Order: sequence, then C-alpha cells, then structure tokens
Amino acid sequence: MKNSPTSSNSKVHTTWVVALISGFILLLGTMFFTSLQPNNSQLLQNSSLLKNTLPKAQPYAVEGALCGDGSPARMDITNRTGSTNLLIYLDGGGACFSEKTCGCSNEKCTGSGDDGKGTTPMSAPSADKSLSVGDWNNGGDIGSAAPWNPMNNQNFSVAEIAYCTGDLFSGNKTTDYSTDPAIHEYVNHYGSRNLELFLAKLKQMYPNPTKLVFAGGSAGGDGVAINIQLVKKYFPSPTSIYAIGDSGLPFAPGKDRNGLWTQDYPADVLKTAFSVWGIENTQVGQSIQAGEDGVKDVADIVRYNGKQYPDVRYAFLSEWNDFMMTGVASMMKSPNSDTAVANVMRKVKANRDADNSSSTKFFYIPGNGHVLLNLPNARPFSTYKTTGITLKQWLSNMINDSSDWNDVIVQ
Repeated sequence: MKNSPTSSNSKVHTTWVVALISGFILLLGTMFFTSLQPNNSQLLQNSSLLKNTLPKAQPYAVEGALCGDGSPARMDITNRTGSTNLLIYLDGGGACFSEKTCGCSNEKCTGSGDDGKGTTPMSAPSADKSLSVGDWNNGGDIGSAAPWNPMNNQNFSVAEIAYCTGDLFSGNKTTDYSTDPAIHEYVNHYGSRNLELFLAKLKQMYPNPTKLVFAGGSAGGDGVAINIQLVKKYFPSPTSIYAIGDSGLPFAPGKDRNGLWTQDYPADVLKTAFSVWGIENTQVGQSIQAGEDGVKDVADIVRYNGKQYPDVRYAFLSEWNDFMMTGVASMMKSPNSDTAVANVMRKVKANRDADNSSSTKFFYIPGNGHVLLNLPNARPFSTYKTTGITLKQWLSNMINDSSDWNDVIVQ
C-alpha cells in the first residue's frame, strides 16, 4: 500500500529535524573540544611546556649591571613553580686584559682579540635570543629535564647569567686601554660587581632555597671559584651550596711533577689581568692572600674557599689536555703551553691534599675537550665512563650529600 502525502511529509520532516539536531550537537561538541585545545600559536609558544613541562626562560636586567661596552648586562630566569632549589649558571666566553686582547681600536673595544673574531663578548645577546648555553628547556643542558641531568627532577629554578665583561666574573673596574692620550678605549670589567647585583635580585625572588647549585663553564667556571664568597654572603646557612667549576682552569703559574715552578700561566700576565680587572676592588680580592708564588691567582682562591667554607662542596671538572686552556697558555706566552693545563690541575689537587679539604673534589679524565656540562648532544653525561661511575652519577652524589663522593682521576 502506498504512503499518503501526509505520512511522507512527516517522515521527511522528522529526518530533517534529526539531522539538524545532530548537526547542532556536533557543532557544539566541536566548539567545546576546540576551546580546550591551544591554537597553533599557543602550541608554538608552549612547545617547551609540552616537551619538558618547563616554563620559558625570561630575560632580566638589573639597574647598574653593565657589560664591557656599557650596554645592559643580562640574566635569564627559568622559574619552576613550587621549586625549592636554585641553579645559578655563569656563561663562559674568554677573557681580555690589554688593548690587543680586548680588540680595541678607534675608541671602541669589541673583544675580538688577536684573530679579529668575537672571542670575548662585550655585550649580552639581545632579549629575543637565548644565551650562549642555549635554551635550557630544550637543549638538554644541566637546567633541563634531560635524563642525564642530575637535576632533572625539575625541582630547580634556573638563573643563567650572561658573560660580557671579559674578566672571569672577577672585576669591578673601568679600564682605559688606549695608548693614545687623545682618545679613550674603555672596558667595564664589572663581572663581580654585576654578579652581586644579580644575586641581590635572586635573593628577593628566592629568599631561602634548600639547595643552591652554583655552576659555570670555561670563564664561568673560573667565575664560580672566584665568587663563592658572594654566593655565601647572599645565601648563608641553612641553604646548602654546591659549586661546579667546569673547565674553568684555576689559572696559576703552576708546578711540574718535581714541584718546580713552571710559569704555565706567567705570573706577570696574571698580575696584569687582575690589576686591570680591579679584583682588589672586590670582596674576594680583599680577602685572599698571595700564594707561595707571590701571586694572587685563581688556584689560591680555590684554596682559600676550601679553608674558609668547608660546608661548600666544590667540584672541578677538566680534561688533561683541554685544547682551549692550552691555547690560553700559548696566548699568554707560556714556555710550557703543552703541559700547562695538566701542571695546574696537579697544583690545585696538591693544595687540596696539603690542606686535607674534604669538601673539594676533582673529576679529571683523558682528552682535549673543553666544557663537560653543556654539550650533552655531542657528549652526554652517560658516556663519561671512568672508574665505573658516570659524570651524572658523580654530580648526583655531590648534590645529594652522598658519602660516596670521591675524586675521579684517570690519567
């Protein structure tokens, strides 16, 4: 039997209503689901959050903190909500102490050094660029959640401080390098002064961290040894401090295996550098006494710290034939540039042994590489197999106050 026109119209009407309602429900569902998702720009902005659940580093400038050329110095902070610990990392980047090494000409010092290339930065990167170590969130460095990072529990906020003063973070002096009395070629060697300003800011932001890791690579590694006093000043007990000097060789004249002075990093050059940087105008320069060689050098500062601050664990990491520090010895006209690094490494250990300082340990391994911490993609911590312990585990033992934290020295 055929359907009546009324029956057919009713079915068409019902089908249309069902389709309309279904489409409306689908539209609402799509709108609701979409509202929960970030748009493409949000995804790009939050890629680090999706990868490591870490916030983005934010650049900070502090009034009075200046680079070598007078531009603002810079610190980047990665703030992890709820973190109880703080990592302060000092960037590296060479050093300069003369008109030639600071690249001065035509009333301007570029830090280009002898080879005409930008070897010692005189200004910090612009705020839209990451600092020299790279993006802490994605680079796999010691500030990230990478599996080889001893601080990968994400309980550390990170402050990375740009290096732009050419003075190993030791200075507090403006020096005119011009040899022509008619012009001026100024460099602000404000490394230690800037660091103190940044530490004051960090103290406001993180008043009482449980643990504070103070680390640095190359020139920043020297900056760590030089400025432990400042960190203790702003973060006294009960904050526990752990200092890591990575490939920042504690420059000193040095001794050979027979205990004879070798002038690996000549005393007259060291004296000149500390003078033009104005280390005497800093807390550490006023505190330490010249060593038995008659020079205030970085090795003497390491020794001073071990005696003065036995509660601070200090680690010095280096390869025996570090190519960069060998090059520095050559640039300083060392008569022993090929053995300078190893000689100074032995001197620092001999000082520690003589003082019986249990808070200072060494991670010495074969090779000519420079900076062990911040090149994880090329040389991850897990590849540093030595006497059955990786660098990651060794640093973890240090930071976690393990009694199983001993020298690793492989010839």
